[in-house]
Amino acid sequence: MIVKMQKYSFLVHHAEYAQFLDEIRKIGVVHIETKAAEPTPEMQEMMRNISEVTQTMKSLELRKASLKEAPAPIELKKGIELIYQLKEYENEAEKALQACSNIEKEIRQTEPWGDFSVDTMCKLSQAGLEFRFLVCPIKKFQEEWIQQYPIAVVSDLRAYRYFVLLTETADKEAEAITIPGVDEVAAPERSLSELKDSLEESRRKYDEEQRKIDAVAWYAEPLIKAYYHDMKAEFKMADVWHQTTAEAEGKVKLVEGWVPVPNADELDSYLDTKAIVALRREAEEGEKVPIQLKNNKFTKVFELIGDFYELPNHKELDLTPFFAPFYMLYFGIALGDA
Repeated sequence: MIVKMQKYSFLVHHAEYAQFLDEIRKIGVVHIETKAAEPTPEMQEMMRNISEVTQTMKSLELRKASLKEAPAPIELKKGIELIYQLKEYENEAEKALQACSNIEKEIRQTEPWGDFSVDTMCKLSQAGLEFRFLVCPIKKFQEEWIQQYPIAVVSDLRAYRYFVLLTETADKEAEAITIPGVDEVAAPERSLSELKDSLEESRRKYDEEQRKIDAVAWYAEPLIKAYYHDMKAEFKMADVWHQTTAEAEGKVKLVEGWVPVPNADELDSYLDTKAIVALRREAEEGEKVPIQLKNNKFTKVFELIGDFYELPNHKELDLTPFFAPFYMLYFGIALGDA
């Protein structure tokens, strides 16, 4: 059945308005009527934050479901600081993963030259010897180059030959040597062993940040949900202020809302103890009245199906008690046929 609603208009002194909103929120029987449809920029920011936290909760739920055992616990913060903490772990993991990709690329470029000492090469350069790193297709490499130039072949890899040309710094003619079909590449800045150590460190860092994220997913669910509910409550309160009209040069606040008739006595008892003007009336034609359903334990289970359709008008009939047995019977027939 559809619970009957009555409309209340509250006139509250501005100095007592914040306390009034907090108290009726605790009573929890008033559905504030929406008048200002466009939210403020602050409310829009709150909506974006709520949406972001919602996505974070879904992501962490999926991550927790994929874990086979509880990770080592870590110290967790609360509220927005917990979200920042998670973002920091994710950013650090992304940086470590990007570093791994860059180092792996550098290793592929350095691997053909072997594991040499960059420091030794720098010392030779200071002594007047320069290394030019050259590469060409193996089929284009000519053996007479070895006799003609001071060349040392380093390796053959993926149909290319990698070799170095040793020259003296003061030898301008050697610096001007160009071999047809041969490309010169930049000298590696780090040795192969240094790169592999750096790659191992980046992978360790990535795994460490992933373990931290796993710990957040496993242990922080209650904290994030609490923060989510606090944000929702804060947004609802901000929306109530947004729907409030200032009267009498701002000295009086006017707000309207809908109250279920079965809960009206509880609200009236509270209003009797306060210096608040409250006007109550029935819904008028054309007003958008919020819908609250009240069904027994059996029928209430099927309200979820009714939510897929448009809720009835407050003057119409709640169809949940009618399609509840039909859906149960239909599901039984379908299951029997299977």
